[in-house]
Amino acid sequence: MQCISTLTLFRFNTFSNKIWAFFQMQFAHAHISKTKGLNFYKLMGSGKNLGFNPFPDWGVYALL
Repeated sequence: MQCISTLTLFRFNTFSNKIWAFFQMQFAHAHISKTKGLNFYKLMGSGKNLGFNPFPDWGVYALL
């Protein structure tokens, strides 16, 4: 069995797109988990600015 890993970053600019992306952190699991051949996934948010920041950047998300 061959495994492939990817990390995809998504940037959302408008307020409505940021709200949609935020809700996908909860509601996308039902669709992503049904992907054929998928063994593991992780939805992630990000912090503001460079370096460590405990405050979230509502416009940047990642899918591992």
